[in-house]
Amino acid sequence: KKHFVFVHRFNGKDIADKGQQQHNGQEAVADDVLAVAPEGCRPIRHGLRLDAAPFVKALEHASGREAIVLGKLSKEFYAGALEKIGCKADETIMIGDDIRGDIEGSQNAGIRGLLVKTGKFRQADLEIGIKPYDVIDSVVDLPAWWTSHS
Repeated sequence: KKHFVFVHRFNGKDIADKGQQQHNGQEAVADDVLAVAPEGCRPIRHGLRLDAAPFVKALEHASGREAIVLGKLSKEFYAGALEKIGCKADETIMIGDDIRGDIEGSQNAGIRGLLVKTGKFRQADLEIGIKPYDVIDSVVDLPAWWTSHS
């Protein structure tokens, strides 16, 4: 019997339950951990909430296996998108407000990442070592940015 843990929206109770099952000898935590776009946090109405990434790390630790990541952090995600739109990575710019999911993810796939200071953006994002291709204040600034970079 093969066990998969699929992580998209996850919570601490799910991990505690899986850990207890393994401790009781009922089942392994996972043979494979599948994760969709595991990010550290996501915006909610009044701030940020932990997203799947911390839970994915906990499941990796508990199972002794590395997660199979699907979504914006994986090169395969971007390769599939590029194939679908018929563009090459060096011809494409990813525009997003998430320094890890949008900017780092796209850059790992060879796509330039343009960071927008809205939504998930926090000023501290610019200090964590991920260097966007450029930064704009709002998508309203995109036409002027595009004109100046064409």
